[in-house]
Amino acid sequence: MPNSKTARPYQDFYLISKSGFAVTATASPASPVLREFYDAYDLAFTLTGEKEEFAGFVDCLTLNQGENYAGLAARFGGFREYAATIRAPVTGELIGGMNFIVFSMGGLKIPQAPYLSVNLNYIFINGQARRRGYFRIIMGDFAPVVTELFAASNPADAEAALQRYSMPNPPVYIYIELNDPVRMPKEDYDTDTKNSGLDQISRIGIWASLGAKIIDFPYVQPPLSPNQEADPNLVYAVLGVEGGRLYPSILKAHLERFFAISVLKGRCPDSDPYAAAQLSALSKLSRNFESISLLDLKNLDFRKTLTRTGDVRTAVSLRELLNKTSLAHKG
Repeated sequence: MPNSKTARPYQDFYLISKSGFAVTATASPASPVLREFYDAYDLAFTLTGEKEEFAGFVDCLTLNQGENYAGLAARFGGFREYAATIRAPVTGELIGGMNFIVFSMGGLKIPQAPYLSVNLNYIFINGQARRRGYFRIIMGDFAPVVTELFAASNPADAEAALQRYSMPNPPVYIYIELNDPVRMPKEDYDTDTKNSGLDQISRIGIWASLGAKIIDFPYVQPPLSPNQEADPNLVYAVLGVEGGRLYPSILKAHLERFFAISVLKGRCPDSDPYAAAQLSALSKLSRNFESISLLDLKNLDFRKTLTRTGDVRTAVSLRELLNKTSLAHKG
């Protein structure tokens, strides 16, 4: 667990992760931490379709407060969205940042419901700090950091949710959006690879090594703003779920919160056709007593199967490729 934590102005929080990284997180749109985070974020993310403008982050963090928060919390339960900077041990060098939203799920009477459900919207390492192994270490620290932050910012919600669990480390599900290297337009693929210094396929391999599983569901990110379009060239993945299946009611509970708050900035998910269609599809799966497969990335040979000149050219999506690989693996 983090070994140091103090509250700061503007709903800011400072903690030291178990590996010694200094995390400064804010839940306030007025905090200077948000600007420091955004300036680094703006350099790390280059594709306009996937980027949130500064005003978008302000809108999201504004929902943490006052009547905005009260109305959303009455519908969805306790939540908090954070923007955070990360500094290296000893040197204090600013090495990256992350933006994520945490939902309390302990009150849901649904099998497989986690204690906390997290959407890790963005995580990045600054250019000068890459190739040092920081990303893997930070992700290893992430769940304890989330748990500690939520307990500090939402103590009543955290305590109420914990009452459901008798285990010392209740489950935390971490959802992430990943570029689909099969569906991604070549121009975007090449641009992002050039600017990040990391090939899209290699990125999938890194998440696989961390235990991420692709959710076998046709995920589409709704438009982040009125000036942007929906993004169908993503896959949705999760860490922290045991086994190979996920209840659709669990995914729906998470997505309706994520869509309403982080993506649609407080709007009802039913107001967006992409969000509404996905939530409706998950409701139908629940009514039919179906579950969703979690596709194990570890079955892929990243040096052979997933290449821009191999099966990836003929597959429709990474999900399709994983399903084919899974069948071949079982056979």
